[in-house]
Amino acid sequence: MRLWLFICFICIYHFSYAATANSTLPDFDPSGAVVEWTGKIIRQYRSGDDTCFELQRHAANPDKFKTCVYGYYDPAQFGAGNWLKVMGTLQPEHADALPLVLGAQVSLTSAPLPRRYYRDPWYNPHYDPFYDPFFSPYPLHYW
Repeated sequence: MRLWLFICFICIYHFSYAATANSTLPDFDPSGAVVEWTGKIIRQYRSGDDTCFELQRHAANPDKFKTCVYGYYDPAQFGAGNWLKVMGTLQPEHADALPLVLGAQVSLTSAPLPRRYYRDPWYNPHYDPFYDPFFSPYPLHYW
């Protein structure tokens, strides 16, 4: 029984030390904010058993971020130029300049649509049944 416990202890210690010695990523901190960001893939690379993506967000701050997910993701399908939706935990500041999202779930998505504002050219606020000339930002035009 003691020999079995000793062997288990040695195995657990060895594999946990090997995993932390080869890892370039910081330890996962679950106390970070949960974020859901969409970004365009700039670069994809492997880091041990993880696949890491550098993404650029569209009209948002921060404009670039990084995420690492466990497993292999095909570069042909998840290559540069594709849009990726990432939901995970934002990690506190670390050595890399880019914000890091760990524990992420990723999925391919389409590019965000541009925002368009429609203005009706025939709309006249004076014909509105709830129009109040005293509280309106429009000048009075009676003809």
